[in-house]
Amino acid sequence: MRILLLTLVCYVLVACGGTEPLKEIGEPYQLTELPLLRAQFTAHGETAVTLSQIDVTLWNIKNEQPIFSHLFSPENEEQFFVALAKNQQVLATAGKQTVTLFDVKKNQLSLAWKVYGTVEHAAISTLAVNSHGDKVVVGLTDGSISVTDVKSKTRLLYQPHLSEIQFLFFNQLENKLITAGVDGRLVVLSLDTGVIEQEYEFLSRITALHVEPRTGNVFASDALGNEIITHIDNIHKSKSLSYIERNQYFRQARFINQSLLVTSNSKNKLTVWNLENGKEVASGNIKALTASSSTSDLVISGSSILSLSTDGIVQNWPIPSI
Repeated sequence: MRILLLTLVCYVLVACGGTEPLKEIGEPYQLTELPLLRAQFTAHGETAVTLSQIDVTLWNIKNEQPIFSHLFSPENEEQFFVALAKNQQVLATAGKQTVTLFDVKKNQLSLAWKVYGTVEHAAISTLAVNSHGDKVVVGLTDGSISVTDVKSKTRLLYQPHLSEIQFLFFNQLENKLITAGVDGRLVVLSLDTGVIEQEYEFLSRITALHVEPRTGNVFASDALGNEIITHIDNIHKSKSLSYIERNQYFRQARFINQSLLVTSNSKNKLTVWNLENGKEVASGNIKALTASSSTSDLVISGSSILSLSTDGIVQNWPIPSI
C-alpha cells in the first residue's frame, strides 16, 4: 500500500509540474564507431568535430560525411582536446604539452608549439580558439591560462585559478574569457590585461559551464548540485532551477531562448527547463551503447535540439512549448 501511495504521489507531482516526455525526431545515427575522447558541434549544428585516439574529423551533419580528417602519427604526443574556430577554417587539437593547428581548407597541419604554465609540470586541461582561429587559449592544471596570438606570434600567461582549469569561453567581443575549474571559482577575465573583473565561488569543483556569447547568459554548476543562471555583466545576480532530486548533477547546458534551457546529466538524461520559474518542462534519454555513455555536446539548430553523445551518436529533439 505504501509503495502504491508513493507511486501516486510521484505521478501527481509530475502531472502538476507539467513535465512531458522528450521524444526524438527521426532516427539517430552514428558518425563514427571509434571510441571518442571529445565530440562537439559548431555554433549552429551544421558540422561537428570528433576526436579519437587515432584521428580528428570534422563532419557534415546533414549528409554524415567527413569534411576534414587527420590521422595522428604514433610517434606524436597523444591528443586529448579539440576546438574549432567559428569560421570553421582552423581546427586545433592539444595533448598534455603541445597544441597543433590545422588548416581545414588546405587540409594540412599548419602550426604546432609547446605550452608552458607557471610550474614545470603543468599540463593542458582545456582548449579554446577564437572566431577567426588566430588566437588560441589554453587552460592548464596549475590554474594558469596561456594566450597565443598566431598572427603576431606573441604569448601571454595569466593565472586566474588556484588549480586545474576545466572550462574556457569567449564573450561576444572576444576581449574577455569566462573560466571555471576544480577550485570552484567562476572568473570573468580581461583577455588583454589578465585582470580578473568578476569572480563567483562555488562550494566545490565546477562540473558544467556554458556561456551564450550573443546574449551573455551564463549557466554554471558544481559537483554538489549548486547551479546559477546569470549574465556575464553581473555574475553575482543569479537565479537557480527548482527540482526535488537532491544533488542534481549537470554536465552540459544550452540556452534554447530567453525562456528555456536544456541540460544533460552525467549519464544519458536530457532535461528542458522553464527559465521563468526554474521548473522542469520535459525530459528524455539519449541512445546509449554502453554504461558509460553520456552527452558530449548540445546545440540549438532552428526549432530543434541536437545532441551528440560520447558514442558519436547524433539525435534530434523537438523544442517543447511552454
